[in-house]
Amino acid sequence: QLGLAPCEFLAATGRPCPKCGMTTSFALLVRGDVTASLRANWAGTLIALVWAAALPWAVLSGLRGRLILVPRGRGEAALTAVVGVLLAILLARWAAVLLTARG
Repeated sequence: QLGLAPCEFLAATGRPCPKCGMTTSFALLVRGDVTASLRANWAGTLIALVWAAALPWAVLSGLRGRLILVPRGRGEAALTAVVGVLLAILLARWAAVLLTARG
């Protein structure tokens, strides 16, 4: 356990929030325990991997002075699409967790 306060959403509703297990997932992934990371929150593992890949991309884009692999003038649309897809994945995982917790 990471020593963080319990989830207030979980305490108030008895149901996990969309990010429940995400900090644990990140911590396990950083330590190389991919299987446990996926079990804690597979969406968190995916998000962490996407952002880990985004770091070198952002550095290279900064060094080149333009976004790499993104057509000029489409940076905002590309970022919106990536964030939208990750949010949809996070919410779909949450819905699945809530549905399985009921039955």
